[in-house]
Amino acid sequence: MTEWFGGGMESIDQTIAAVCTATPAEEYPSRSIVRISGPEAFNIIENLCRSLRRIDGRGIQHASIELNGATLDAIIYAFPAPHSYTGQDVAELHLEAPPVVVEAVLAQILLRCRQARPGEFTLRAYLSGRMDLTQAEAVAQVVSAGNRLQLEAARRMLEGRLSETLNACCEELLNLLSEIEAGLDFSTDDIPSIPVDQAIEQLVGIQDRIQSILDQSIHGEELMDLPSVGLAGLPNAGKSSLMNALLGRPRSLVSPVAQTTRDVLETEWILPHGRCVLFDCAGLLNQTRPDDILAELAQRAAEDALRSASILLFCADGSRPDWSEDLALFQRMARPQTLVVMTQQDRWTQTTNQVLARAQKIFGQPCLTVSAKTGAGIDGLRSRVDAALLLQQRDSGGSDRLALTEHHRQSIRSALTALRQAQRELLDGHDEVTAMLLRSAVEQLAPTPSEPIDERVLGRIFSRFCIGK
Repeated sequence: MTEWFGGGMESIDQTIAAVCTATPAEEYPSRSIVRISGPEAFNIIENLCRSLRRIDGRGIQHASIELNGATLDAIIYAFPAPHSYTGQDVAELHLEAPPVVVEAVLAQILLRCRQARPGEFTLRAYLSGRMDLTQAEAVAQVVSAGNRLQLEAARRMLEGRLSETLNACCEELLNLLSEIEAGLDFSTDDIPSIPVDQAIEQLVGIQDRIQSILDQSIHGEELMDLPSVGLAGLPNAGKSSLMNALLGRPRSLVSPVAQTTRDVLETEWILPHGRCVLFDCAGLLNQTRPDDILAELAQRAAEDALRSASILLFCADGSRPDWSEDLALFQRMARPQTLVVMTQQDRWTQTTNQVLARAQKIFGQPCLTVSAKTGAGIDGLRSRVDAALLLQQRDSGGSDRLALTEHHRQSIRSALTALRQAQRELLDGHDEVTAMLLRSAVEQLAPTPSEPIDERVLGRIFSRFCIGK
């Protein structure tokens, strides 16, 4: 059997290997997994590792690898065919080592097999029947998930929730189709035809269940978008310094000169429960000079970005004696998910309690205090943002919903169209057209059936009716 990659053909019987874990950002030891799949997987791992017993079944062994005169400890996981991820013999080598060492081990393995192409392990799982196409797509969603909502929606797809629901609907449609076709093809055998009202009731019930999948689903493409957290405030409110402190590295230019930031600066921010996009933008003004075109463009870009933010961090310099301008801007920009952050705590002349009491009275909500210079309050702010994003995900109603890609939606919509037409044809007594439309719906809902529709229908007819006695 062959498989296609980038214009070439490769045999599925070739043994392949690759590192299956993300590469750490720094050259420090971390847990890495090298996966080998194919008929030579166990032989390769046995020749690579010392003191390894012969692999004769599923199991875990500790072993050591000789690499450039050094000994490296490893854990070997063996998954014999067909009960493995790919359906083939699979060996996984778990290493606690820097990426450069892991790559050196992989190079030794690739002397006896070839490098796996991107997605090839999952392709083999699909080709061997270990997962259907919907589940294979869910693997990509799991890998790219940036937060708990994305991960849970992808996990439900990987578990086969969508396939399970659609397969159940297909089974009901095939039963209905077999009753209609039995009456058409074996009319001389006195086979009782299904009452029209009963058939219509079944069709309506199936349509309702399929429609509910669409109504309660989440766009898979939408799940790829990370939530965003925007920093807003007057010029020199400490936004850029706060961004750098939250990230733990310099990303935004810090200067005592007002309006240094002109563009929207964004970067990925990793939080305990997921990832988001953190962005800084131009300091907002309550009014701009009509002759300052650059300032006007920066203001528009900043306001557009902040309007789409999942959470707004409104920054006000806590060392300022007057916050009237801050308040005017806050009232213009505030939205339900806004956290007020009093910045530059290291410069305050009043106590923290005094500043907080005054700020909460002016802004009408509890405020947070931070110092980008000393790090005070940074961990607390990070935790508050993480908790707020997690709450948003839970409130989005996605806890039990599925992530549908656009091609899933198109297939389901096409099936619904065919079923609605079949219902009308059935009412008009056009059984042959009805049967054709039911076949179309089954093909849309189960694009890769285990056997042709004709064989599945005939099997039901002969098992339920005594054709020919």
